[in-house]
Amino acid sequence: DLETKASTMINTYKDNEVRADALYKGKTLQVTGIVHSISSDVTDNAVVHLAPKGDEYAFTSVHASGDNKFHNQAINLSKGTMITIICTGDGERS
Repeated sequence: DLETKASTMINTYKDNEVRADALYKGKTLQVTGIVHSISSDVTDNAVVHLAPKGDEYAFTSVHASGDNKFHNQAINLSKGTMITIICTGDGERS
C-alpha cells in the first residue's frame, strides 16, 4: 500500500497520532530506516527497531517483529545497517 521512511512515520506520529493511524495502521508498508537495535520481546520473538538516518541516539523508533522467517533474518542484522522491511502497520505502541 505505502512506501515510507522510518523518520517520516516517527514525525507523523509525533505530529498527530490519529492521522498517522489513518495513514499506516492496517496497511502493508515498505519502511526504510537504519537498524537502531535488535532485541527480543517477552516471547523471545525478534524485534527490529528502525531509527531515522543519522540519529543513532533516537529515543523513538519504528518497531517490527514477525514470524520465524523474520527471526532468522534478524539474526543476521547489525546496528547501523540501512534496511527496508515490508510489514503491516499496527499503530503506535508505548
